[in-house]
Amino acid sequence: MELHRADALTYLGDTFTTFDAVYSVFGATWFTDPGLLLPMVHANLKPGGVFAFSQQPPVEGCYGFRNSRRRAERSSPAGR
Repeated sequence: MELHRADALTYLGDTFTTFDAVYSVFGATWFTDPGLLLPMVHANLKPGGVFAFSQQPPVEGCYGFRNSRRRAERSSPAGR
């Protein structure tokens, strides 16, 4: 297994490598326009490849991990 840490669009746009899997944890799928990201991931996956990712559930009015977390903390008794 090889792990790469980089800006997803830049890395995928610069590599000619195809992958069995692309994995993102609270990263590219949360901070990158899916209209740009998903075609690039698809272009770099081998046939039958997997794009696996995780992210926070959306919070209305907040975008990105830090903002959603702050709002959730403010609305909980422990965050006050």
